[in-house]
Amino acid sequence: MHQQMRVLQDGERGKRELKFYQLIESIRSEDPNGAENREADACGISDNTAALVANWVPRSYGIQQVSDATYLMLEDAAAGYQLPCVMDIKIGFQTWYPWANDSSKQKYRLKDASTTQASLGFRVCGVLVHDCKTGSSWRADRHWGKTLTADTVHQAFHKFADNGYLTLKGLTTGSGMLLPQLQQLAKVFQHQKCWHFYSASLLVVYEGAARTAAEARLVLKLIDFAHTFPLEPRNTLSAESALGGVAGPAGVDDNFLSGLNSLINTLQAAAQQVKTPSL
Repeated sequence: MHQQMRVLQDGERGKRELKFYQLIESIRSEDPNGAENREADACGISDNTAALVANWVPRSYGIQQVSDATYLMLEDAAAGYQLPCVMDIKIGFQTWYPWANDSSKQKYRLKDASTTQASLGFRVCGVLVHDCKTGSSWRADRHWGKTLTADTVHQAFHKFADNGYLTLKGLTTGSGMLLPQLQQLAKVFQHQKCWHFYSASLLVVYEGAARTAAEARLVLKLIDFAHTFPLEPRNTLSAESALGGVAGPAGVDDNFLSGLNSLINTLQAAAQQVKTPSL
């Protein structure tokens, strides 16, 4: 399995993300005697829906210290692709959580309101696409994503799907394509009451050398867990030990689910449109 190194954030953010990955791996291992699995059970999250969430999370392989930096060792979702085309989409109508301090909430409210986050429930944070006809590549970062509006975001999806041969409709519809995968993930989130995912993202990868949708080998992953919180635990002390801080509220994660459903609706509409001039 190809791995990638990603800097582990300082403080509680890094602790939460590391512990989340450790809990996911313990759920995958199905080892009831493992220390992490005992913590998961104490948090009330070792159930079938947690295992279904784990299916969408990249594998993790612990941490590695390099000089003064600590890195998460994660599965590289783009490995095995000749020309990986990648899109990062942040999900949810709000990236702040209710128990954050007032200054933090105000900061992120303003940020969300200035992008499609608050209006559409998602924001494009990055795109890499290869045109295998011309041999050229096009890359856009989060700053570009912040300039998109409800009227122009569909153009970003068309741009991402255009490798010279594919179309957005071909990449999103049909078995194994993007929309069916998103709909499967939405079904999981209709029932999962294990975590609330604030400021988490979806990573979409496909083969840029593909000439047909069948060759695209599109994969969808759930990433970025520095602001992921377990729901109200049966044992608060264990929850703090397991995920480094405050437990989230009880119930379905409506913020993530509503943003995900909005993304599905937006993609469905965009796929039916004729491609417009590039951004």
